[in-house]
Amino acid sequence: MKKDKTGYIYTQVVLRDEEGNVITDDYGRPVMDYIPNIPFTIRSWQPYSPQMASDRYAIRVPEVNYRFFSDPDDRLDFKVRFSFRGNDYRIEYPLKYERHYEILITELKK
Repeated sequence: MKKDKTGYIYTQVVLRDEEGNVITDDYGRPVMDYIPNIPFTIRSWQPYSPQMASDRYAIRVPEVNYRFFSDPDDRLDFKVRFSFRGNDYRIEYPLKYERHYEILITELKK
Protein backbone atom coordinates (compact mmCIF):
# COMPACT_ATOMS: atom_id res chain seq x y z
CA MET A 1 0.00 0.00 0.00
CA LYS A 2 1.42 3.37 -1.04
CA LYS A 3 1.71 6.06 1.63
CA ASP A 4 0.05 9.40 1.02
CA LYS A 5 2.69 11.77 -0.39
CA THR A 6 0.49 14.81 -1.04
CA GLY A 7 0.89 18.08 0.84
CA TYR A 8 -1.54 20.98 0.69
CA ILE A 9 -0.45 24.62 0.61
CA TYR A 10 -2.56 26.97 2.72
CA THR A 11 -4.28 29.88 1.01
CA GLN A 12 -5.96 32.81 2.70
CA VAL A 13 -9.71 33.13 2.09
CA VAL A 14 -12.46 35.50 3.23
CA LEU A 15 -15.00 33.82 5.51
CA ARG A 16 -18.66 34.02 4.51
CA ASP A 17 -21.90 33.14 6.29
CA GLU A 18 -24.59 30.72 5.03
CA GLU A 19 -26.10 33.42 2.81
CA GLY A 20 -22.79 34.29 1.15
CA ASN A 21 -22.23 37.57 2.98
CA VAL A 22 -18.69 38.45 4.04
CA ILE A 23 -18.14 38.05 7.78
CA THR A 24 -16.58 41.17 9.33
CA ASP A 25 -14.96 41.92 12.68
CA ASP A 26 -15.93 44.71 15.10
CA TYR A 27 -14.14 47.27 12.90
CA GLY A 28 -15.79 46.27 9.62
CA ARG A 29 -12.76 44.40 8.24
CA PRO A 30 -13.35 41.05 6.52
CA VAL A 31 -12.42 38.01 8.62
CA MET A 32 -9.76 35.90 6.91
CA ASP A 33 -8.73 32.29 7.50
CA TYR A 34 -6.26 29.85 6.01
CA ILE A 35 -7.37 26.61 4.36
CA PRO A 36 -5.19 23.87 2.84
CA ASN A 37 -6.33 23.55 -0.76
CA ILE A 38 -3.39 23.61 -3.22
CA PRO A 39 -1.92 20.09 -3.62
CA PHE A 40 1.72 19.28 -4.34
CA THR A 41 3.68 16.01 -4.35
CA ILE A 42 6.33 15.14 -1.79
CA ARG A 43 8.94 12.70 -3.12
CA SER A 44 10.89 11.95 0.07
CA TRP A 45 10.32 13.02 3.70
CA GLN A 46 13.17 12.90 6.25
CA PRO A 47 13.93 14.11 9.77
CA TYR A 48 16.48 16.92 9.76
CA SER A 49 18.18 19.27 12.22
CA PRO A 50 19.76 22.74 12.33
CA GLN A 51 23.18 21.12 12.83
CA MET A 52 22.77 19.03 9.67
CA ALA A 53 21.79 22.15 7.68
CA SER A 54 24.83 23.97 9.02
CA ASP A 55 27.21 21.10 8.26
CA ARG A 56 25.90 20.34 4.78
CA TYR A 57 24.94 23.77 3.39
CA ALA A 58 26.70 26.22 5.76
CA ILE A 59 23.36 27.91 6.49
CA ARG A 60 21.81 28.68 9.86
CA VAL A 61 18.20 27.55 10.09
CA PRO A 62 17.50 27.30 13.83
CA GLU A 63 13.96 25.89 13.65
CA VAL A 64 14.29 23.13 11.04
CA ASN A 65 12.77 19.74 12.01
CA TYR A 66 12.39 17.98 8.65
CA ARG A 67 13.27 18.21 5.00
CA PHE A 68 11.55 16.90 1.91
CA PHE A 69 12.29 16.63 -1.77
CA SER A 70 9.82 17.54 -4.50
CA ASP A 71 9.58 18.33 -8.17
CA PRO A 72 10.30 21.98 -9.01
CA ASP A 73 7.33 24.10 -7.92
CA ASP A 74 7.64 27.89 -7.55
CA ARG A 75 4.81 27.94 -5.00
CA LEU A 76 7.16 26.29 -2.48
CA ASP A 77 8.97 29.33 -1.13
CA PHE A 78 10.10 30.94 2.15
CA LYS A 79 7.50 31.00 4.98
CA VAL A 80 4.80 29.18 2.99
CA ARG A 81 2.53 27.18 5.30
CA PHE A 82 1.28 23.74 4.32
CA SER A 83 -0.42 20.65 5.70
CA PHE A 84 0.90 17.09 5.39
CA ARG A 85 -0.60 13.99 7.04
CA GLY A 86 -2.71 16.10 9.40
CA ASN A 87 0.12 18.31 10.69
CA ASP A 88 0.99 21.91 9.85
CA TYR A 89 4.44 23.00 8.66
CA ARG A 90 6.23 26.13 7.46
CA ILE A 91 8.98 26.28 4.85
CA GLU A 92 12.12 27.71 6.42
CA TYR A 93 14.59 27.38 3.56
CA PRO A 94 13.91 26.14 0.01
CA LEU A 95 16.93 24.88 -1.94
CA LYS A 96 15.97 25.08 -5.60
CA TYR A 97 17.86 22.92 -8.05
CA GLU A 98 17.22 22.40 -11.76
CA ARG A 99 15.48 19.02 -11.46
CA HIS A 100 14.20 19.03 -7.88
CA TYR A 101 13.67 21.15 -4.77
CA GLU A 102 15.00 20.33 -1.33
CA ILE A 103 12.88 22.05 1.30
CA LEU A 104 13.89 22.58 4.94
CA ILE A 105 10.82 22.95 7.17
CA THR A 106 9.63 23.32 10.74
CA GLU A 107 6.58 21.73 12.31
CA LEU A 108 4.03 24.20 13.68
CA LYS A 109 2.66 23.21 17.08
CA LYS A 110 -1.09 23.38 17.51
